Amino acid sequence: MSGAGTLDVEPQSLVFRNVGLNQAYTSSLCISNPLTAAVDIGLRPSNPRYQLTPNKVSLGPGQSVVITVRLLVAHYPNISKGMKGVEDHIHIKSRYFEQNIDVT
Repeated sequence: MSGAGTLDVEPQSLVFRNVGLNQAYTSSLCISNPLTAAVDIGLRPSNPRYQLTPNKVSLGPGQSVVITVRLLVAHYPNISKGMKGVEDHIHIKSRYFEQNIDVT
């Protein structure tokens, strides 16, 4: 769902379940440009346990791209967060706007 000057992202948040230590998990996001102008974006995770491919994209009007999100947890921040999950986000930044995608 887009707001003024934002991109459409599906799903609007990512949840990784039953995550074990030192195992890689992947998911994906589809980012679409509903705007009437092209937009260059950079994507950055809030935590280095995530890798995003690609992490820079140029989208023309109406174009979409699939972003691969890879999670690798080397250690749990603490036992309670390890059991209930950790809230992170993926930051999308362009010259004209910024938005976040929640990742748990």
